[in-house]
This record gives sequence, structure tokens and C-alpha cells, in this order.
Amino acid sequence: MDARILNRKWRELKWALRQRYIQLTDEDVLLIRGEEEQLMERLQHKLGKNGQELNALLADLILSEHCQQHW
Repeated sequence: MDARILNRKWRELKWALRQRYIQLTDEDVLLIRGEEEQLMERLQHKLGKNGQELNALLADLILSEHCQQHW
């Protein structure tokens, strides 16, 4: 996922991910600017998804009503 989109939407995405995947911790979803790749790798490992699957999941969350309600 593009780092600009990730940074702009992360608050909502983080909330939606934590709701869907209760095993995620605050540390798992911590985004530090410039370290977006590390975040994606952490999420892939924690969720057992490859990069393409994780990107699809994040895109789905961006488009979902779930995130739309919290913007």
C-alpha cells in the first residue's frame, strides 16, 4: 500500500484492524513515519498473510462502511 495513503488513513485502519483481529496489540499497529514497510511486515507476520493479501485487506477496510463511519 502506498505510504501516503497508509499515513493518511492509518487511524481508521488501525481501529478497524484491532476490531477485526483482537490478537493485534498496540505495538503491532504502531506506525512510525518512514517505517511503513516494517509495519506491513509486522502485520503480515502477525496475521499470516502475504503482501498482496494484506494490501487487499487494507483496501477493503478503507472502502468499507466500517471505516467510513469513523472518518
